[in-house]
Amino acid sequence: KPGSRRVSVSLLDSEQSIPVLEVKVRAKPEAGAANAAVIVAVAKAFGIPRSCVTIRRGHTSRIKHLRVAADPEVIRRLPWPATT
Repeated sequence: KPGSRRVSVSLLDSEQSIPVLEVKVRAKPEAGAANAAVIVAVAKAFGIPRSCVTIRRGHTSRIKHLRVAADPEVIRRLPWPATT
């Protein structure tokens, strides 16, 4: 959700094999600023480098498919919601 007051990453659904996150960022969806902010927020929440997070689909959409190159246990160990 671009243009939010706070930056946060929340787990919405983890019962499927692919976790569903809600990521709120302050950046506006202009010139890729919101996409870059999503990558930074997710990387910071997981404690991994930004280079481990990529947007696979949805560059111009509010719904994005991310690839997070990290141990799946990282997601399970996080206290949700994670505020960055």
